[in-house]
Amino acid sequence: MIKRKKRKYLKTLWCLVFSLIIFCAFSFVNLNIKPVVLNVALSNAQTECENAINKACLNTLEQENIDFESLIKITYNKDNSVKSVATNTVCLNKIKLKILKRIVNSFKKIEVGSFYIRLGSFLNSEFFYGRGAKIKFNYEMSNTVDCDFRSKFESAGINQTKHKLSLYFTTDVFLVTKLFNYSTKFKTEILLDETVIVGEPPKNYTNIAIDGK
Repeated sequence: MIKRKKRKYLKTLWCLVFSLIIFCAFSFVNLNIKPVVLNVALSNAQTECENAINKACLNTLEQENIDFESLIKITYNKDNSVKSVATNTVCLNKIKLKILKRIVNSFKKIEVGSFYIRLGSFLNSEFFYGRGAKIKFNYEMSNTVDCDFRSKFESAGINQTKHKLSLYFTTDVFLVTKLFNYSTKFKTEILLDETVIVGEPPKNYTNIAIDGK
């Protein structure tokens, strides 16, 4: 009878110890390992996305041999103040579509990635950070990207205004690892053209087609 009670007591004790170990392991993963892996995975994913966007923009602009002077037309009033600033939206949209096509093709090549983290980086200590054996983590990434043109004016001195034409990308990213699934957005702005205008900028700015192109 006493032996049975002792066995039952030891069994219960081992169950409690095992449960405590499991709880501590999950807590350590969630508090120490998961945030570090997430930060590194996001950093890698953002770098990959920005490289793909930058490369797609550069290759498109080089191959198309775009003349930005033909894309932006500035008209003046009789007093030399700026009457209007118009952009050739038809041509710009063609450029945007070509860039987006290149970006989508690039994203297909970076759907799977990997990185290494030193074991000491999980111990929440500056002394151990970046030390110890390397642990490899793999991730899968799916992306969708949207693009818009942005036009803005900035002061460039006395009676001078700087007009900037940019492409603004918003990338929706979904990351999958063994530890977590995570979705986020990355935003990237690429400057296409910068023009210094002599005179005050117009109060209203609209994008219209130039010369019917």
